[in-house]
Amino acid sequence: MVSYFQGRTIANRDALKERITIRHLASMSSGLDCTSERDEETLREMKVSSDWVQFMLDRKMVWEPGTHFVYCSPGMHLLSPILQQATGITALDFACQNLFEPPGIRDVIWETDPQGHNRGSEGLYLHPHDMAKIGYLWLNKGQWEGKQIVSRDWVENSVKQQIKTGGDDDYGYGWWVHPGDPEAYSAIGRGGQRIIVVPGWNLMAVMRSHGSSLTAPGPLLFLSGWSLPGTLFM
Repeated sequence: MVSYFQGRTIANRDALKERITIRHLASMSSGLDCTSERDEETLREMKVSSDWVQFMLDRKMVWEPGTHFVYCSPGMHLLSPILQQATGITALDFACQNLFEPPGIRDVIWETDPQGHNRGSEGLYLHPHDMAKIGYLWLNKGQWEGKQIVSRDWVENSVKQQIKTGGDDDYGYGWWVHPGDPEAYSAIGRGGQRIIVVPGWNLMAVMRSHGSSLTAPGPLLFLSGWSLPGTLFM
C-alpha cells in the first residue's frame, strides 16, 4: 500500500504498515485503527479532515494485516487514490472506460474527497437497472455478451471467503459472502442498497432503499418486467 504514496510523509509508519497490501484493504483486513465499533466515528473524523487519504494513512496499526476483519469504510477509500496513482486517471474515469461502458452504464455520479479522489467506499449513484447489470456481470463470471469485461479470476476470488468476520457472513473483496444453502453473495450499500447474487439458482436481485440503515430499509423498488436471459430480477 505505502508504495503508492511515495510523495507523502506517513505517520506511525512501521513494519506492520509496510506489509499492508491492496488485497488487505479490499478485504477489510488492513489492521489499521478503525475498529468495528468505531467505523462510523472514524468515517466522520475522516470526512472533517482536510485530506482524507492522509488521515487514513496516518492511522496507527492495531493488528497484523490479514488477520482480523474490521469493517472500515475509510480504509476502503484508499483503494481509489491507489487506482488513480496506478492508472493516471480517476476511479470514475477508469470505471467508465473499463466497467460501465460495455454494458451501457452511462448515467453515473460518484462523489469525491477534497483532493478530487472518488470515494472508495461510498457515494456512487446508479440506477437500479444499472446495479442489476453489475450483478449480472458477476453472475456470468465477468463476461458481458461473450466478452470478458472483468478478470474471471478476480470475480471468482472476490466472492470467496478471504477473511472470517466472526458473524454469520464472511467477506471477500468488497462482497459479503453468505455460505448457506444456497450459497450467495451480496454488495451492500449505505441505507439498504443491495445487489444479491445466488449462482446456484441463476438468480440475481437488486434492492434500492431510501432508509438510513439495513434494518430499516424504507421503501423498496423491485425490478420487474426487465430481464436478461436466464436471470430473474426481483
